[in-house]
Amino acid sequence: ITVPLTGLIAKPDYASPETSRIIEQMIAAHGGMQKWENAPTVSFDNIFFNPFALEQEGASPWWVSHEVIEQSTRRAYHDWPLD
Repeated sequence: ITVPLTGLIAKPDYASPETSRIIEQMIAAHGGMQKWENAPTVSFDNIFFNPFALEQEGASPWWVSHEVIEQSTRRAYHDWPLD
């Protein structure tokens, strides 16, 4: 599978051909690069583990944040829920 990376200023330099193959398959599985480039926003969740929270009584070591990026302005909104 070859996925053209249209519109990019520089083509990524992957660590190995296997890395390149896996990333190209991921891009294809999610609609192709053109679909991502034309989307008004891109959003995702980050899941973190904080080992220092284990030392605090009642604190959860898991931390989730939500991020939305406006493609046209490159503006990012990052939400850190506290509950």
